[in-house]
Amino acid sequence: MANKQKLHFTYKEPDAKNLQQGDLLTKTSGIMALLNEIHPHYYKKSDYTHFLVLTQSCDLVRREEPSCKAKYISLACVRPLELVISREIQKKQTSECKKNGNICDNKDKEGILSFIDRLLNNNEPEYFYLEPDGYGKLTKPSCAFLRLSIAIKSVEHYDTCFNSRILSLDDTFQAKLGWLLGNIYSRVGTNDWNDFDKEKFKKRRIEIIKNSDCKWIDGKILNKIPSDIAKEGQASILDYIKTIDSDRDILLKRIVELVNNREYKNIAEVRREKLFGQLRSDPQLSSLLGPIQ
Repeated sequence: MANKQKLHFTYKEPDAKNLQQGDLLTKTSGIMALLNEIHPHYYKKSDYTHFLVLTQSCDLVRREEPSCKAKYISLACVRPLELVISREIQKKQTSECKKNGNICDNKDKEGILSFIDRLLNNNEPEYFYLEPDGYGKLTKPSCAFLRLSIAIKSVEHYDTCFNSRILSLDDTFQAKLGWLLGNIYSRVGTNDWNDFDKEKFKKRRIEIIKNSDCKWIDGKILNKIPSDIAKEGQASILDYIKTIDSDRDILLKRIVELVNNREYKNIAEVRREKLFGQLRSDPQLSSLLGPIQ
């Protein structure tokens, strides 16, 4: 018997009667009509894929009149995770070459991975991360932009939001969302991904950075790219990089040249290649030159 897909641990079954903080809304025809009427800019943005309810749950409980305590329902725009990662990478692309080629120095990779750690564990103040739920309701990794929100009248649009809900956050993650919104200095005790599956978390963070369009290149190589090439696009820059020898290979080729002087002129070509390979993997040279790039 096939294993039944499990709902991701950040979600729970929705409340049957009321909206709650952290409810995820999809772009139904009702939501689209609402946006077209009162927030046309949000209506036109195709990368605003969903909306996350920010209003506190206690203010969203249905009452006789009006429909709930809150006069307005605040909704944060939800956009693809890849957009968030791309923007963070762009902060590291300070040179013309890095910007035009969508390239980053390898030394900046750990900083991006640390950002991803905070993002996945919802410890990054600007965003709330939303993993695909496992049932196909939310299919792509996404982030709510907490500063990018709109307010709609609850009396007129409560039912539209309620009927557009596809997911609800688990209670502890509702609390984390409330903490982020309130800018409270104490940390809400939600479980991090490491607490659920440490190995899966490590793979997930590496997968995210690999899926970005950015290419990670050693900074010493980037420094050797001439200004005219740096003005080109990514393909041209990467083609040029393939022609650049690392400092290590330059040194080793020089060693081979020195060995291949007239005193050793009878050494066959195959022996020269073997010598180069031995020099390149020699542990003493490696300790002096650093690891192979």
